[in-house]
Formats: sequence, C-alpha cells, structure tokens
Amino acid sequence: MKKTIQFLSVFFLMASLSVNAQFMPIPSAVQQTTGLNGPITAMTVYDGKLVIGGTFTDADGHPCNGLVTWDGTSFDTLPGTPTFIESTNSANRIYTLQQSENSLYVGGSFQNIKTGTVIENFGNMARYNGLGWSRLVSTPSTLYGATNGPVKCLVFHEGKLYVGGDFSMVDVNAGLPAGHLATYSWNSTPEWEAVGSSGLSGNSVSAEALTLWNERVLVAGRFEAADGIASRNMVIYDEAAGFISINTGMFTSQIGRARCLAIQDGKVYVGGDYNNIGQNNLFGLNAYDGTNWLNLNADIGIDRRALYACDKDYVWVGGHLEEFGAEVNNLFVYDVANDKALPFSDNFWGVDGIVNAMVEYDGELYIAGDFQHLQGKNGQADIPFNNIFKVSNFCGTSSGTNTESKSERIEFYPNPVSDMLYIISETNTDVRKMNIHDLIGQQLISANIVGEKTTIDISHLSSGVYFMTVQNGSKISTHKFVKQ
Repeated sequence: MKKTIQFLSVFFLMASLSVNAQFMPIPSAVQQTTGLNGPITAMTVYDGKLVIGGTFTDADGHPCNGLVTWDGTSFDTLPGTPTFIESTNSANRIYTLQQSENSLYVGGSFQNIKTGTVIENFGNMARYNGLGWSRLVSTPSTLYGATNGPVKCLVFHEGKLYVGGDFSMVDVNAGLPAGHLATYSWNSTPEWEAVGSSGLSGNSVSAEALTLWNERVLVAGRFEAADGIASRNMVIYDEAAGFISINTGMFTSQIGRARCLAIQDGKVYVGGDYNNIGQNNLFGLNAYDGTNWLNLNADIGIDRRALYACDKDYVWVGGHLEEFGAEVNNLFVYDVANDKALPFSDNFWGVDGIVNAMVEYDGELYIAGDFQHLQGKNGQADIPFNNIFKVSNFCGTSSGTNTESKSERIEFYPNPVSDMLYIISETNTDVRKMNIHDLIGQQLISANIVGEKTTIDISHLSSGVYFMTVQNGSKISTHKFVKQ
C-alpha cells in the first residue's frame, strides 16, 4: 500500500502541474430548448438574476423583446418590460446595462417604447426600479427623451451614473449640451449634468467604455481630446481635477477606437480596433500600468469587444478575432504570468461569430454575442449554443482561484480509465462532494468521497474526455481524465 501511495503521489503531482499550467474551463448551455434567437449585446446582474439585452425576440420559445432575465435555470422577463417600437432613426439596440442604487439602467439606440398601451419617447435610456419603468427626463415630453444619440456605456461612481455614447445633448427637451459624456442622478426629479465644459471632441466621436480605476472614471472610445486636452481615445476624469490626459501613448490608426476595458492587479487592459499606440506598433490587447503602455504578446484579431479580468493570472478576450494556428476563433485567454495567448479550451477553439459581452454570474462566466456554435477540435463535435453559453472553472476553479489547498488535494487512478476510477483521500474524516461532467457541462455522476479510498464505476460512460470536480465546503478543485 505504501508503494501504491508513493506512485499515486507522483502521478497526482504530475496531474496537478498539468492542471495548474493551463486551467480547464467547462462550457455548458444557457438554454433549455432553442435559446435566444438573435444577437446579445449587453449583460449585467440585477436583483440576483442575470439580465441579458440584445436584438432577440424569443428565449426558449417565449417572446421577450430584446430584454430577458436568467436565474440559472430558465429565462423570464422583467415585470412590465417595454416593447421597443421601430422608428426611422433607431436601430433599436441595447448597448449597455448597469445596476446602481437598486435600479437597472438600460442604454442603447432606441426611441419610442410601448409600456402597456402607452407609447412614449424614452430617447435611448430607461430606468427600472423593480416595479416599473421610468423615463430619464426632468421635463415630460412626448417628442424628446434622455439623449439625442446612442448611449453605449454606463458606470456608477460617487452617487452619480456616468453616461457615455454618441450624443451631444442630454435631457433633450430641456436642451442641456453634453460632449458625449454626462452624469445622471435620481432625486425628487431626474438631474443631468455635462461632464467637463466641452467634453470629448474629434472626428466621429463616441464614448465606448467606462470603468473605475483608482477611484476615478476611465473613459475609452473614439476621440482626440477632452475639454481641449489632447488624449486620444482614452482619458481619466476626476471630479475635482477634471480630465487628465494619458500622455505616455495615444491610439492612432484609420479607425483607432478603444472599445472595452478591464482592471486587473492595478493595470488597465484595453481592447478595440486600433492599430498603434503612440509611435509603437501595439495592437490587439494592451495594458497601461499608470506610467507606461505594456507591449503584450496578444496581437490577435482585428476587433476586441469584450474583456473579463477574472484574477491576476488570466484575462478573457472576446470579439471579432482571427484564428492563429487553428487554435483560436473570436475568443481566447491571455496568460498574464507567461505573457501569451491561450486557446480557452483543449477541446474547443472558439465560436463561429462575434463575442460582445462577458460577465460573471453565480460563480460562472457567461459569454454572449452573435454566434450559433461552440467550435470543437481534437475530434470534439461543434455544439449549438445560440448566442450565449457559460463556463465553469474559468479562473482555475469555479470559485475564481487557480490554486488548491491541502484539504482539496486528491489522488486518482488510473488515467486513462476503462471501468473503475479510484480516488484516494488524505483523510478519512472529511466528506467531500464529487461530480463528473462531460465537455458541455452535463453532470453525469455525483457521489460522496468518504474514507481513505472511494471507487467510482464509470463503465457506462462513453469514451472521451471528462472533468471531475471535488468540493470541500466552499473550495473546489477540478481534474481531467480520459475514459477509454
């Protein structure tokens, strides 16, 4: 028995090194039947549910008019969800969703909205308070709404909702000029203020992304200056100091647009469809540490649209991305420590369309956009995921870390396995939960690990790759094995 344990310890060490060298995300469907029948452009978490926005009209066979919730099991609509009414100057698209002060804010490109039998002009923004919908205007009007152009990004900071997009006026009936940036607050009546004196300026100006960095608002998009201060496509806004230029580099190209932001370990990760930063040929995924631009080894694709920094080790990148070596299509993971791009899975190399949004909900990463299939490799067939799927173990474990504590360590053999899988526990007092999933996240076996040795019969499983998750309290570890 001692020799067996020694052998297993060596085997487990090798397996652990393999697991930690590259984590193993487990994709699964966010649908019961047909899923969503159109593109998804925004997601957020509100009132304990995932809120999904886009141009779809059906979720699993139920009408939903471009806005739907997901509770981990099924789709539903928000009570009193409005119907977007087509107009001559609106593409009726939701670009951004934001929860703040117990309310859900919806921004996009839409004008007339029907709630019940009443049709009103919301003007690209709406507020939901859990009971019903409100227009973001101080002066009621049937002709004018919140902004005179699309709203593309929102972030909440110090009691105000910062609003960015492609507009030159807010609270349109009141006629307040705003250079593509404004703040909104809800007191007894809605209150709007322009950000800065003249805001963003340049050609084809638009604020595309907002986030908080070092207690200040970071703005990214397509512009050449902010309040006349040169700071192409990315600028800091401080409530007291105003706009602060990032002078160490400027985005320059024919298109030159920064479209998405993520903060990780004190650095700002930026993606878009630009070609250069300053005089350097930097494109793809880039990072700014507050002093310098970092030239990352992740120059993939032509248009980054979504970023998710899950921890200090990995940044997920989605968009309209070209493949490299038949390994990546529209989705990859940047390995921070080793400065390299990784396929997000050993068995899937991406999706057959564009990734627009990523958000964490209930311990899983949701990835959404305009695609129909997760594309298999190494003999794995394509899987139909209509515009959205979720990933467990997206940062090393489903709890968001990439380490295993001693209480989670297990030894298992053989691998590959044909009939019986043996699990050796370091203690015979802990009771741990074990689940086995297939490549699309379907749970096939569930059992308790009790005592020194547990035997799991997997003879009925088909040949292929499987994942075993072991949970001890809030700690989860994931291991891969092959069934012969």
